[in-house]
Amino acid sequence: MIRTDLVIESFDAKKLDENGGIRQKEEEFGGIKITRVSIESKEGERRTGKPKGDYVTVQVPPLGENPGHSDEETEKIAGELAKLLPETGDVLVAGLGNAGITPDAVGPLTCEKVIATRHLPPDFAGTVGISSLRGVAVLAPGVLGQTGIETAEILASVCQKIRPACVVVIDALAARDAERLGTTLQFASTGIFPGSGVQNRRAEISLRTLGVPVVSIGVPTVIDIRTVLHQLGAGEKALGNPGSTMVVTPQDVDLIVAHAAGILGLVINRALQPGLGLGDIAALM
Repeated sequence: MIRTDLVIESFDAKKLDENGGIRQKEEEFGGIKITRVSIESKEGERRTGKPKGDYVTVQVPPLGENPGHSDEETEKIAGELAKLLPETGDVLVAGLGNAGITPDAVGPLTCEKVIATRHLPPDFAGTVGISSLRGVAVLAPGVLGQTGIETAEILASVCQKIRPACVVVIDALAARDAERLGTTLQFASTGIFPGSGVQNRRAEISLRTLGVPVVSIGVPTVIDIRTVLHQLGAGEKALGNPGSTMVVTPQDVDLIVAHAAGILGLVINRALQPGLGLGDIAALM
């Protein structure tokens, strides 16, 4: 089975048609490429294996080599994320994954960069010279093996208490094409199934389970070795080898994850706090 968390890898764009339930639009901006995909029907869900909703894929230069983008590119990426978020209301940002395992640490490390503001008094924004400051809560809930609690259960409990307008979840993803590892960002309006790309699917985190909209953000850091073997034309014997259950990751994954966290921190903060400039955000991070 070929596994991928990326919607852009889950269908053949050359076979799109008006009745396929999938719409796609591409745009190039500076050194990045943006692909917007809308899955609009049950047929679209069947063809992609992904739920109905809006997906934005941003192809970027290799994150292992590139610690950031131009201000214009960062603003563009933040604008794509902002389109998926409600315009008002508090937001809960949750970084999924295990901070102690480098390929899985994108979520927790990004949370360290997100500016928490929900605890600040209502008039704080005026005292620092800006018109408004959106309430943001930040949480890195760990993984089931560390806490004994499903991440979805933790987030549902927090949502019941603080009543956010939206939850933003950040997670590491699995890709089908090795060239997408560390070169792709994906935003989705549909929530997420943590661990699905590495055969460790956990409880769904979505509007259905949390009661509030869930926007997911992901960066592919691993690929299933069976996918690699399949693409190389390996036979059934090789695919059935015990070693074929492994997932692999790039040798520079530490740089990929660190740079991804820095870029996503800027993008998330900018999307949530339009009253702050990128310079102010960078200083606060």
